[in-house]
Amino acid sequence: MSSENPPGPEHTHCQNCGAELQGSFCHACGQRDFDFHQSFHHFLHEGLETWFHIDRSFLRGFYDLLFRPGRMTREFNEGRRASHVPPLRFYLGVSLLFFLTFRPHSLHFDKLQLTFGDVVVEGNPQAMKPHAPEGSINRAFEESVITSLREPDRLLDRFVHWLPRAMLVCVPLFALLSRGLFRRGPWRYLQHLILAVHLHTFAFLWALFVSGCANLAGLAWPTVALGLSIAGLAYAVFYYFAALRHTLGASRWTTLWKGSVLASGYSLVLITSLAATLVVSLLWA
Repeated sequence: MSSENPPGPEHTHCQNCGAELQGSFCHACGQRDFDFHQSFHHFLHEGLETWFHIDRSFLRGFYDLLFRPGRMTREFNEGRRASHVPPLRFYLGVSLLFFLTFRPHSLHFDKLQLTFGDVVVEGNPQAMKPHAPEGSINRAFEESVITSLREPDRLLDRFVHWLPRAMLVCVPLFALLSRGLFRRGPWRYLQHLILAVHLHTFAFLWALFVSGCANLAGLAWPTVALGLSIAGLAYAVFYYFAALRHTLGASRWTTLWKGSVLASGYSLVLITSLAATLVVSLLWA
């Protein structure tokens, strides 16, 4: 079906609002004109055609994002948006896949000792109890924390549950830091936000790819798995600086030192976000 001769509407008026149709989509309400009184074969053909079109778009996006640092961001910000997956949709799809498959190993609390004011909690989480009378700490807070530590698996589940929300807060903060450091460039905050979304999408996708390859290799060659993990980390560092240089257009030296400052500042943001997520997970017992 040629894009130069798009199909006309099936009806003369929109079946949703009644407005006169001038194309396949209603200019008044946005509903697509579609005739449901068709053969199943025709309906299946159109559905598969749409699905594979989206699939090709995503596959092309995967390759560009993983192996062409900054290209997708630069082209999107220069106006070539129709040929790329929308950044937020791409991020949400990849991050959803990441967090669905991401499960940290259970923590070991055999030698755990936590102090809350005058209350000390130590030992096996199944037998945790305060060894000192309650002092300045709020009793409800103390009981909530101890209850969470008694069930480390559920605590981890809550942590993973809240983590995507924390990352959604971190992405615009990365863009804010980037805009501040590279403020002499031509991009405004929105363009830096696109860069931030693409970099985070790459991080999730690359982590999935490298961990998958390392796990497969580790079944037979543990040393190779370690090497793949180290190589994957090295490539991620290279990718980060290459993406900044290709998109922001700064010199190599400027990209190196400003990129390092950006990474350091954002590390503090991530640490703060992870700590806050852990606190929320502890209290949400």
